[in-house]
Amino acid sequence: MDELKSLVEIVSKNKIKQIEIVGQGGATEANWMKLYDGISKDQFESEEDAMNHFFPKNRNQKKYFQRLKRSLKERLLNTLFFIDVNQPSFTDSQKAYYNCYRNSATVKILLGRSGREHAIPLAEKTLKKTLDFEFTDIALSLAKDLRNHYSNIVRNIKKANYFKQIIKKQSKLYLAELKAEEYYSDLMSNFVESKSSKPELAKIASKYGVELREVLKENNSFRLNFISYLIFSLKCEVENDYQGTLEVSEEAISYFENRKIPPAPTILFNFWFKVFYCNLQLGHYTEAIHASKKCLKFTQFGTINWFGVFNYSVILEFRFQNFDNAFLAYSKAIENSKYKKLSSAYREPWLVHEAFIFYFIRIGKIQVPEKQKLKSFRINKFLNEMPTYSKDKYGINITILILHILFLLLDGRYGEIIDRTESLKTYTHRYLRKDHTFRSNCFIKMLMQLPASSFHKEAVVRKAEKYKKKLLSVPLEEANQSVEIEIVPYEMLWEFVLDSLDNKFHHANK
Repeated sequence: MDELKSLVEIVSKNKIKQIEIVGQGGATEANWMKLYDGISKDQFESEEDAMNHFFPKNRNQKKYFQRLKRSLKERLLNTLFFIDVNQPSFTDSQKAYYNCYRNSATVKILLGRSGREHAIPLAEKTLKKTLDFEFTDIALSLAKDLRNHYSNIVRNIKKANYFKQIIKKQSKLYLAELKAEEYYSDLMSNFVESKSSKPELAKIASKYGVELREVLKENNSFRLNFISYLIFSLKCEVENDYQGTLEVSEEAISYFENRKIPPAPTILFNFWFKVFYCNLQLGHYTEAIHASKKCLKFTQFGTINWFGVFNYSVILEFRFQNFDNAFLAYSKAIENSKYKKLSSAYREPWLVHEAFIFYFIRIGKIQVPEKQKLKSFRINKFLNEMPTYSKDKYGINITILILHILFLLLDGRYGEIIDRTESLKTYTHRYLRKDHTFRSNCFIKMLMQLPASSFHKEAVVRKAEKYKKKLLSVPLEEANQSVEIEIVPYEMLWEFVLDSLDNKFHHANK
């Protein structure tokens, strides 16, 4: 009872009654609770909608609503410390992660509020768990507190030396982890706005990888291995070595699945997703389908990762001409209630899929169920909705340009195609001279034969033949490019282009 009394005294000194959390009794009528309920139930379409709901026709509504948002935010942050992690949805590693961080924060607060007699036992208990789960940063912090306690407060040489050794080992591990994280951040910063291949990073990634292989010989922790495997795979990815990436990812999966303590689902998802991606690029349809199912097993419905799986599932079905399956995967994604909440960067790939879906509907490759209603599609609106990727000259912008030509051809807008291919000619000269855009370069030059042949089918076939042979000389599975650049194989698209032509001459004024 004395222990409880001392804790109550510490808490009382800090005015527990002023800590406001979500779900606190007596707050059900408060506006912040109504805002919380409304957001959680998707009752508001936008911030303006919520503002008008709480402060209708009030000239100071923006000011009042900002104050309301701050109030809810403070309560939400406070509530984080009271979330029950002992639920079936949390894995053992996730439970340990949240409990250890929460206990670590509690130890710091207790030490700062003269609660050392409670802080030290909690620190010792938590340290043991952090070592079991290899939470290096928390272990280092707690070991420092315990060393100081047994060296400076309660003199115990044996315990002080024990914690010194832990600090020595965890410090070395922590520095190794920081190095790996720094290397990974340096590499990934090059992919923020562009999805295109980055072969120039191969040497840097290889250097980092070699160094980390040596580091791993003397250091071993969960996080160090995780970041290192990401860099090992990234080295292969920037070289578009899909077989190499596949092997590294499978090695990582084997390592993490055979650990005594299973990792969080997101870890396994990360590497299974790479396996999915690589099998997609290598043309291994059955293996890709298997990997996609594994990915869904390790992610939650409606998350960014979930959308990522369906994104590549659409591409997979496009690649193998399973257009109705592609349509089903596309529909399942965009009909998800979370789709509208995706940021523009995450939605842009789906806008590209949408364009292809409507193109395939137009040419009769996809049959839309009678009960399913689709919104209308306008190519010009699509082009205006692609702000980020339009800057990606080596990446998905190639696909956007090609889609524009495909729709113009379907509509018989030959004059616009002539204008567009003139700009494409300049585009290929400026941007499509690197190895990883070779297939795109070939295909665009094939498209440029349309106006050069006055859209006469036989003439187009004849003039484009040399570029088609070059295209076929580098199969998609061997191309040095990312999946996003060639969502639908150019060989397939070319057949659809030819199907849109006839043996008549067409000019800009017709």
